[in-house]
Amino acid sequence: MSASEGPLPSRAPLDQKGAERFDREVVPRWNAVFGKLLIDALDFPPKSTTLEVGCGTGTLTLSILEKADPTSRVIALDRGGPAMEMARHRAGSLAGRRVFFKTERDARLNFAPEVFDRVVANLLIADLPDPTQTLREMRRVLKRGGRLAVSLPFKGSYLEVFDLLREVLLKFEIEGAMRRLDERIERMPDERRAVALLEDAGFSEVEVRREAFSLPFRSSKELFADAIVETVLVADLRRIAGEPAWDRTLFHLRQAIDTYFSGSTFTLNVVAAGVFGTRPAVGVDLSGRDAEPSDVEILESSPDDEPTL
Repeated sequence: MSASEGPLPSRAPLDQKGAERFDREVVPRWNAVFGKLLIDALDFPPKSTTLEVGCGTGTLTLSILEKADPTSRVIALDRGGPAMEMARHRAGSLAGRRVFFKTERDARLNFAPEVFDRVVANLLIADLPDPTQTLREMRRVLKRGGRLAVSLPFKGSYLEVFDLLREVLLKFEIEGAMRRLDERIERMPDERRAVALLEDAGFSEVEVRREAFSLPFRSSKELFADAIVETVLVADLRRIAGEPAWDRTLFHLRQAIDTYFSGSTFTLNVVAAGVFGTRPAVGVDLSGRDAEPSDVEILESSPDDEPTL
């Protein structure tokens, strides 16, 4: 598996300011909504071991620890940097005892097969170039009968912005932009496609939980200054419009929002989804890396609380 196909997006870790802003402005209003869908639906057996892929600043990590019994532990995986340092700080005395933070800069799941009771990935799958390959890796490291939980936005999210962007693109006839917009909308999964994605990766008993929520904005200025919009939408909008036309497109998109919603609230609607699957008790390992089951062995905690595996 190449780094581009790995279980972590290829973007660089946030710097200190970016991590602080993400934790302050994005996590409580965005990540926490999706994460709650996962944590509410999962159970954690006694003495269980959970792998969290993409732990960010550690809020979901702590929620897992709070719901699991004191004999259970979490391996929290991410690319390192200030966000992971915030996660370690948030874990406090539990770091190195019940939660172990592991930096994976090569974007692999470097674990033996069948070592985890649960695998959790909050807002990760939709950002990957090859989610099926990553899901198969997650299946490989799950014990037979183990449970996977992933979250992502479903089709129907962001339509308010996409509809206004379509108007702007039609007006200026930007080459290829309408095709890129249609492809972006089509790429967002619905329930049927999400279930098929997990089943194609070898999971059974797949189920979906959804929760719609909205983000209100008083103006286009407030919308495009918002950290969530910067994180999840702006790069896509820029790519759809194309770099040469982006400034002009953004100007007219903002103008459309302020004209149509003058004196009222512009609402960005989101369909949050949690998708859950089980590794069957019997069957062929689709990852092609089958091996004998093995426990996660933490021999010694290094100074940064990463386990030796």
